[in-house]
Amino acid sequence: MFAFFSSIFSKILVGTCLSAFSLVFISLLLTMRNLPGSLRNGRGLLRRFMRFSYELYASLIGWARVQVIQLTGVDLLRPFPRTLMTTFLSFWIGRGTLFLLGISPKTWHVVLIILHGLFIGLAWEKIANPDDFQLGGKRQ
Repeated sequence: MFAFFSSIFSKILVGTCLSAFSLVFISLLLTMRNLPGSLRNGRGLLRRFMRFSYELYASLIGWARVQVIQLTGVDLLRPFPRTLMTTFLSFWIGRGTLFLLGISPKTWHVVLIILHGLFIGLAWEKIANPDDFQLGGKRQ
């Protein structure tokens, strides 16, 4: 009698494990099938985040530009000062955000924040005048 119940229990256990494995496998295949759309959505989200950062930094640098030119004669919109300013702004805005969220900044947080500021500063013209999206432009 014990052998009978252990046989039934083992068959139920094997069937459950195989069902779980097949569900995981099908989920993996469906995820791979939807991967291009997910990457496209992620790229669009990243582009919107970069555009928002550019708009924020452009407004702050534009405000400070007049005062800095009057005081020092340095134009903050030239490539090198602009990159320094975007890195500086990114660092302090990122640190403030992490502080408000209660997250202690780790080294990789700081590296990502600095790289973000460097990227915005170096790709300033490409973000301001994107070639891949223009309203009213003719597509060839």
